[in-house]
Amino acid sequence: MRKLMWIAIAALIASPALAGMAQVNRTVSIGPDGTVDLEIIAGTVEINGWDGSDVQIDISYDDRYLKVDIVESGRGVSIEIEPLKDEEDHIHGRDLDDTVVRLQVPRGARLDIESVAADTTIEDVSGTVDVEIVSGNLILTGGDLQGSVSAVSGDVRIDAEMLGDGDFESVSGDVVVRGQLAPAARLSFESVSGDVELHLPASASAEFEIETFSGNISNDFGPEAEKTSDFLPSKQLRFTLGSGDARISAETLSGQVKLVRD
Repeated sequence: MRKLMWIAIAALIASPALAGMAQVNRTVSIGPDGTVDLEIIAGTVEINGWDGSDVQIDISYDDRYLKVDIVESGRGVSIEIEPLKDEEDHIHGRDLDDTVVRLQVPRGARLDIESVAADTTIEDVSGTVDVEIVSGNLILTGGDLQGSVSAVSGDVRIDAEMLGDGDFESVSGDVVVRGQLAPAARLSFESVSGDVELHLPASASAEFEIETFSGNISNDFGPEAEKTSDFLPSKQLRFTLGSGDARISAETLSGQVKLVRD
């Protein structure tokens, strides 16, 4: 029995899922509206807003290939998860999906996130959010949205309480945004082949300017898109809801644009 126990322990130690995994647990005070910068290659990022003034940092990563640098600056904190110097030329092909970053941040904090392939979830944050992703997906729920999102092939899903100023750029990923429009909000969408879907309440007040080269435009609010050329498939839709307080523009190459009334 004792021999079997030691064999089992040795197997666990040698398991690829456990080997090299390290933990970082740290608390940093940045104030209620400080800045949190995060750079990550791959894995999972979970960010939750709260009413405190500290950032609670919990990271699990493989320290055979990666290192974690955390720099405090009084009014902010920078977190960088990058390859070890002797792994920079060999990082491709490494399984880095086991990296997990969990952050609890002040609700009004400014977030600046850059990732290659990390799936990111952000909840209950009302500060400015700027996200750049390549192939990871982004889900943002709750809070007030303002900021920018740039994605290559990752999908973006946003369900905010209030939509302020926002710029969304996508190559092939889909962008779905839902929420109330803040007074004088400015929303801009640009996509190549990804679809853009904007959900708004029937009481929305905004001016719309939608253009697509070969994609379709659907509008639950009434007016239909018109062709802009006798020789090209390009379409355009311009109309106003209510008093036109907000400004919404969308431009795609082959992606579809959908305006949905919730």
